[in-house]
Amino acid sequence: MIKNKKIKVAVLMGGPSSEREVSLITGKAVFDNLDRKKYQVSLIEMDKQSKFWLKEKEGRRLVDFVNKDRNKFDVVFIALHGAPGEDGSIQGMFDTLGIKYTGCGVLSSALSMNKVYAGQIYFINGLQLNQ
Repeated sequence: MIKNKKIKVAVLMGGPSSEREVSLITGKAVFDNLDRKKYQVSLIEMDKQSKFWLKEKEGRRLVDFVNKDRNKFDVVFIALHGAPGEDGSIQGMFDTLGIKYTGCGVLSSALSMNKVYAGQIYFINGLQLNQ
């Protein structure tokens, strides 16, 4: 019988945005609540200078993180709030590098952060808000 392999999940939290503290709470909650029978979970913190911290390791420049750590995970759970986590920036980087992640892609993330363009898309497609 072949034993099921656990999915390796990196929870990415923190970041430089004004919503950093909320992101840290979100990331820790995701980390604490993922089923350890199914997932091998690691925390990655993006600091205010956009360096990535993997567990107790020293901060890595983005290029070092990509080159040395990205193959340790099957998927990155994006728990960043604000830019660069919700505006499509991190999604674009991950798409370019072939890193799988949770959540929306580049276009929908970018549009949802720009309320003017999001409203135009709603209007063009005949959608309206109930008031």
